[in-house]
Order: sequence, then C-alpha cells, then structure tokens
Amino acid sequence: MQEDLRRAFKYEAGIETRKVKVWKLIAKPGVIEKLKTKGEKRYATPGSQAAGYTYINWPKEYLIGGISYLLEEKYPYQPFVDETGLTGKL
Repeated sequence: MQEDLRRAFKYEAGIETRKVKVWKLIAKPGVIEKLKTKGEKRYATPGSQAAGYTYINWPKEYLIGGISYLLEEKYPYQPFVDETGLTGKL
C-alpha cells in the first residue's frame, strides 16, 4: 500500500507506533457466561444515564455504544476498546 501511494500520488507513507491512553472493557473469568442472554424477551430501561441502565437480550454493541457515548463527553479523544470476548446478546 505504501508503494501504491508513492506511485499514484507521490506520497511517502510510513508506519508509526504510538502509545495512547484507551478505555478497555474487559470481562473477568466466568463473567461471560453470566452475561449471555437466557432467551428472555428483549428489554431496556427507559430514563437517563444517571439512574443506570438495564439491557436484557440486546447485542453487546448497545451497551458498548452507551458507555462510549458517556465517556466521549469527558474524554473526547480517548478510544474505547472492547476486549470482553462476548459474542451474541447479553
């Protein structure tokens, strides 16, 4: 790809390795089985983030999206990384 950029656009590209702070969501051992859905009806609590949330039978992306949104307000340039290993709904 670097060579393609050089040939097509006369760009000199390279790879940089940088250390950055990130928010990392992890799941401790045994937690994944507890979080997996038991087949209940899909449910989410209405209300504000101050009261907390309850998600039942939703894809993990909804939880991660909500957490990311809240963190972005205070830490706008700090990436959020999902390292839970969760698959499916929770």
